[in-house]
Amino acid sequence: MTELVQKINRRAKTFKILDDGILVNYSNAHETQEYKISYSDIGNDEIISKSKKDVVLIFLMISMVFNAILITALIGDTYNLSIKTGIIFFFVALVPVFIIGGIYGSEFKKENLKTVSANKPLSFFYRKKDEKNVDDFISKIYEAKKNFLVKQYYKIDDLLPLDTQKFRIQWLYENKYISEEETKFILEEIETQRIIKGSNI
Repeated sequence: MTELVQKINRRAKTFKILDDGILVNYSNAHETQEYKISYSDIGNDEIISKSKKDVVLIFLMISMVFNAILITALIGDTYNLSIKTGIIFFFVALVPVFIIGGIYGSEFKKENLKTVSANKPLSFFYRKKDEKNVDDFISKIYEAKKNFLVKQYYKIDDLLPLDTQKFRIQWLYENKYISEEETKFILEEIETQRIIKGSNI
């Protein structure tokens, strides 16, 4: 699975695993954003955030519905409106409720997000039914990140100082991207290069 597509109502997120990073596309009713995150800029920390329903907004909506009923009843009694006219007036009175509901619809729903630390937003919808797919996809990201970093740094580079190369190898080992045996092997190769070129390099 090198791509994950998520949709909630009019919001959509697409994540693609590339050789050198993650391509993220986010769109909603108003805008579309697309950006790339390099594996070097993706951390290992994960945060699960849970948003709750806006109770104040819910009470406001309920209050507006009751007010619409009350106003319709009062005007209906005062002007002796027919049932049909009363129903029409009631729905007209509910227009503000529909408008607020449309604008703040997301506030009425609980929403869970799982975010991987990075220099740009890397957040996934994390509903109960999404959890396994998201967790599996994040594991794929970490695997691709490891492969990229090992390919990038686990080598002897004649253009770099040997101490810089040793530092990179030690960093790969400390972050558990390479094994102890792989670390010893490449460090011995670097030390051999030092001896061949001279200890002053």
